[in-house]
Amino acid sequence: MDLIRASTARAARLEALSDHTYSVTKTGLVIGAGIAGMTAALALADQGFAVHLVEKEGSLGGFANNLTGTLEGNSPVALVHALAERIKTHRNVHLHLGSQLVAHRGHMGAFAGAIRTTSGEEAIQYGAVVVATGGSAYTPTEYLYGRDERVVTQVELSRRLQTDLDWARGLRQVVMIQCVGSRNEAFPFCSRVCCSAAVKNALLLKELNPGINLVVLYRDVRTFAFKELYYLKARRRGVLFFRYIPQAPPEVHRENGTLVVDFTDRSSHQDFGIQLDLLVLSAGIRPNAGSAQIADLLKLPTTEEGFFLEAHVKLRPVEMATAGIFIAGLAHSPRFIEETLTMAKSAAQQAAKILCRGQMTTSAAVAEVDEQKCTACLVCVRVCPFGAPYIGDEGVSCIPPSACMGCGICTAECPAGAITLKHSTDDQITAKIDALLENP
Repeated sequence: MDLIRASTARAARLEALSDHTYSVTKTGLVIGAGIAGMTAALALADQGFAVHLVEKEGSLGGFANNLTGTLEGNSPVALVHALAERIKTHRNVHLHLGSQLVAHRGHMGAFAGAIRTTSGEEAIQYGAVVVATGGSAYTPTEYLYGRDERVVTQVELSRRLQTDLDWARGLRQVVMIQCVGSRNEAFPFCSRVCCSAAVKNALLLKELNPGINLVVLYRDVRTFAFKELYYLKARRRGVLFFRYIPQAPPEVHRENGTLVVDFTDRSSHQDFGIQLDLLVLSAGIRPNAGSAQIADLLKLPTTEEGFFLEAHVKLRPVEMATAGIFIAGLAHSPRFIEETLTMAKSAAQQAAKILCRGQMTTSAAVAEVDEQKCTACLVCVRVCPFGAPYIGDEGVSCIPPSACMGCGICTAECPAGAITLKHSTDDQITAKIDALLENP
């Protein structure tokens, strides 16, 4: 009965509220023109939507331009060229190379921003955003990398195998070390593609040079799904796999000019030392250096490692917490190319659900500013997790109803009491509290 009385007291002070509607800008924005970004842009453009594709580098493709092939024999460079050709000729794609998004405001369906190009700044409007800033390879500091030319990464080995077959046929002892720069205290992520890259290069070396002695030192072999069959093939071809102890990783040193790797086999607890011609490091994947700037500009959450954090790993895997912004590719986490393509198309389809609408309706339970009380202290601007409040031309805070999510944080934090949250006003909440206190 006390709760009924309290609810009745609040209900007596309720006001009629009206929903707010606004027009949707039928243009998408894709940040990053790697495989994920180009795929997302084309998925939107093919549905008839205009797309601004912004890439900070002067060319398309991102890190995929450095890859020679996949474990299954596909060519990432050929895919990049095919996507790039479509991007350059598609009438709905507005390509901005050597450009960077430097301003962003608004809300789902009605964003506005600015792109800095070589010729100045260009204002743009868009209704949805796909963030595909990509990733980059970790540059090892371990195992004499950069100090001995016999120490290379898997990517460098792949490129050399394409251009110098005689060098590959002359190798006799090769060791590969997995999880370099990954799955440690500084970077606990598994980079996902490293084991497959090692198996791919091991099989290629065995094909070019059947008599080569090839050892893979691993923490865990993670050749996902049907890629496990290639791991089995490598074992049958004579590639030796030794599991090392994570707390005692392999050590590399030089003895009289000879490169030596020492390690302890986890299964037998035997100590081994191998003199080698080539040491190959499976270096992990890191977020792109530009991701931090985009995260700050768009107010997007990230993991401690710098990857963008989705709204919900199961229910909303390509959506960000801020409505109207989606994520794809290595910007989210390390992944294979086929997974990147799937995620990019999913993000584009979610963005299309917004762009295809003529108008959008927002809740009536939003914050409202009393201009007579507002002192423009900027507290609401700083605390709002959605970036809705701003200081308008009149020198007071403005909160667009279409941008407000109705969380009430600004209402609670405003020192002047100038902000009211509709449907949860001070009078309504106070009346409910008083009704409860009258009948404890």
